[in-house]
Amino acid sequence: MIEAKDLQERLLFRAQELQKPVLIFTMNGFQMRGVIVGSDRFVIALKDNKGLQMVYKHAISTVVLAEELYET
Repeated sequence: MIEAKDLQERLLFRAQELQKPVLIFTMNGFQMRGVIVGSDRFVIALKDNKGLQMVYKHAISTVVLAEELYET
């Protein structure tokens, strides 16, 4: 079985590698959109048209590839 950490790292790396937009839902329901430009053990760096943002992973509820939101 693949460990949860490995799945997390694979998803984040793949999204960063493909430069695909993601939608991040925080624990308090806030939504953030952008392209992942980096991540480490604690944070994800997200770039959008307003600039660069750093989001702490413990504040994240869900990460969704934006293109999957529009598939039927």
